[in-house]
Amino acid sequence: MNNTISVKISLFLLSLTLSASFSIAQSLVEKSQQASCVESAIQESTSIDAEYFIPQDNETIKIGGNVCISTTKQSITTKELVYDDKNQNISIATKLKYHDKNQSIQAQSAKIDLNNNRAELSHVSYQLQASNANGSAQSLITQESTSHLVDLTYSTCPIENQQWFIKAQSADLDQESEIGTFRKMTLRFKGVPILYLPYAKMPLTNKRQSGLLVPEISNSTTTGFDIALPYYLNIAENMDATLTPRYLSKRGSMLGAQFRYLGQSFKGEINAEYLPNDRTDKIDRGRIDYKHNQNLSNHWFLNTRLRHVSDIRYFEDFGNNINTTAQAFVYSYLNVTGYGEHWNFKSQLNDYQIISDTVSLGSQPYQTLPKLSYNYFIDDDSLLRYGFDSQWVNFYKEKSITASRLDLTPYIEKSFQNNYSRLTPRLAYRTTNWDYSNTQFSNQTNLTRSRSLPIASLDYTINFEKSFEDGSFSSIEPHLYYLYVPYRNQQDIPLFDTRNLTFGNSLLFLPNAFSGADRQSDANQLSVAISQRRFDYNGKEQWNFTLGQIAYFEDRQVQTNNTIETRSTSPIITEFNYFYRNWKATMSVHWDTQINQSERALFKIQRKGNNNSLFNFAYRFRQGKIEQIDSSVVLPFGKNKRFVSRWNYSLDANRTIEAIAGIEFKNCCWAARIIGRRHIINEAGDSTNGIYFELQLDGLGAIGRNPRRLLKQSILGYSEEF
Repeated sequence: MNNTISVKISLFLLSLTLSASFSIAQSLVEKSQQASCVESAIQESTSIDAEYFIPQDNETIKIGGNVCISTTKQSITTKELVYDDKNQNISIATKLKYHDKNQSIQAQSAKIDLNNNRAELSHVSYQLQASNANGSAQSLITQESTSHLVDLTYSTCPIENQQWFIKAQSADLDQESEIGTFRKMTLRFKGVPILYLPYAKMPLTNKRQSGLLVPEISNSTTTGFDIALPYYLNIAENMDATLTPRYLSKRGSMLGAQFRYLGQSFKGEINAEYLPNDRTDKIDRGRIDYKHNQNLSNHWFLNTRLRHVSDIRYFEDFGNNINTTAQAFVYSYLNVTGYGEHWNFKSQLNDYQIISDTVSLGSQPYQTLPKLSYNYFIDDDSLLRYGFDSQWVNFYKEKSITASRLDLTPYIEKSFQNNYSRLTPRLAYRTTNWDYSNTQFSNQTNLTRSRSLPIASLDYTINFEKSFEDGSFSSIEPHLYYLYVPYRNQQDIPLFDTRNLTFGNSLLFLPNAFSGADRQSDANQLSVAISQRRFDYNGKEQWNFTLGQIAYFEDRQVQTNNTIETRSTSPIITEFNYFYRNWKATMSVHWDTQINQSERALFKIQRKGNNNSLFNFAYRFRQGKIEQIDSSVVLPFGKNKRFVSRWNYSLDANRTIEAIAGIEFKNCCWAARIIGRRHIINEAGDSTNGIYFELQLDGLGAIGRNPRRLLKQSILGYSEEF
């Protein structure tokens, strides 16, 4: 009930009684002049103002005529009250109002026992200023730190238009434990009961408290009707957990759990799910995901993520985004990193779980047990830089050749620069050694155990700038990069972690066309690129354009497939980025001059409107691999309504990858989303349909399976405006 406003009622009513008793005793000594509550509210002491003070029999005093009890922060008004000095009672038979900067409270009558710190009010109503929360109770009894309410309500809707509210038959509020116990609690939306809890315990403050969270509800063709009821456990100040019983009509009952912990130098969490005897697949299903990050010292850090799933179809059936359902591996790692003024170090343990039928043994990645990297470097004021990069890796994979590999590359480079140019020659020498095991699984008989070769490069950049009368300016930046690496025969070296790097803008200026150390490309080539940028008078970039290509002076004999690459030039890279007000656009084309066709192309455009509208469109093409269009829109219409959609379509496969469409509503005190989704769940192209519904109630929470996570993942630039 969002910090449960009833607790605040009882707290202030208790302060009301104490203020009243103090002020009445003061008034018996000295009757203050009549003044309004507004005037009295700025006084530094408690005061009571009324038109008359009439002593009665039995040591009682009747105080009446616009009674105002006020302090610097609170005020209470009523027409009349009776103060019993002998029994220390206050009786108020007329309407009373309590007001401070945070809230207003009204009641038809009140009885206050000062001896026992007990107050009883009837027909209570309240309203909070900051959150617009309001409600009522048939009666409220407060004593010491506990309160009892009967027939209470709570809502954040305007009093005259209660589109949703909570009603409970009774509630017991304990301010010491900060727990409220509610009985026969019903949530009504537009007059219709949508949630009923016969008994519930809820936290009464912003402090974390154990208790039920809002249920999540959805439906899909894979799992059927899906309802989850999370229960939060506040274990300690730095530790908590959430248990989530979940029922899926097509699968059965699942239990999810999350455990989180936090320390001064570390944090971590464990997420797990378990579904015994899946009704569809007739097996036990589950997953576990453990993450931990820790600062070991000022310069040493540890981070780890350990993951496992029960079967290869788990994410297809229970994943909620395409990136999850389409992955072929579940990656686990443990890293320790450190750095100093002239060095850095990284230790890695990597493991993979295969969750795809299409990954052959030869395509499966190797475990690295471990992978150690150490780099040493020196920079001085004369722009001389030297050092070495080193790496030792132990590779392992079942039924495969394994090896430990040591890779060492000392280097030296010197930069010469002036105001408009920079020239950097660099010389390196790379030495790599392999120590093989399980060679019976290799098709290669004469394995190469060492490789050494020099790497020489010359990097030259120029920067020309031109300023304009309006304060804007543009720059033209030619970039030349010459690379020479002699050929070494590497056909008899197995590939442990080496792949072809994707050709792109960055590859123009790299000394190796491969990842990993099992291949070092031979090179006698010159990369030529030119970029132009335009900036406004504030220095904000408006657009940029890049054109680049590599000229090869010799054939490249080192390849992962042991062929020879004979082309004399690389594809031409063109890239254009445009930024103007609410528009962003990117166009990138890799044009293959040998076949006069584009090898790769990308076009993206985005517009964000002032009315929070959003439009995205993208076209992606890669020769022989993919050709897709991806469009999405967030379109406001009417009053406080938005249409949201995404369509990701494969032109080469002639099928929809993901389609989303839905509507968002926003009212004064609630918001709702209903989203339909169809998406591919595996590499075979199987699809599933789902419906996501969420009802957000201001000041209370949300009911339903949260579609906002899905929209943020699927629609670039989506934001929660409601």
